[in-house]
Amino acid sequence: MESGTQFAVHVDQFKEIVIQMKTIGEPLDETRQLVLLLSSLADEYRVISTVHENTPNMTLAYAIQALSGVDASDESSSAQ
Repeated sequence: MESGTQFAVHVDQFKEIVIQMKTIGEPLDETRQLVLLLSSLADEYRVISTVHENTPNMTLAYAIQALSGVDASDESSSAQ
């Protein structure tokens, strides 16, 4: 993820890659997807990504939802 890229755009691109992997017969389980998504984030997400990596029972859906909130709050604070 390049710095400044909106999280929603990054997630859409990530989901496309996951679908492509499944299509070629190399599906990624949820844990692997979570690890790959968190490790692919730009530096501005590094702190929250580290928190998620160290949270027990973290799900991919929860991480995406939580990180989407970070993206939205960053945009609203920059608009002020």
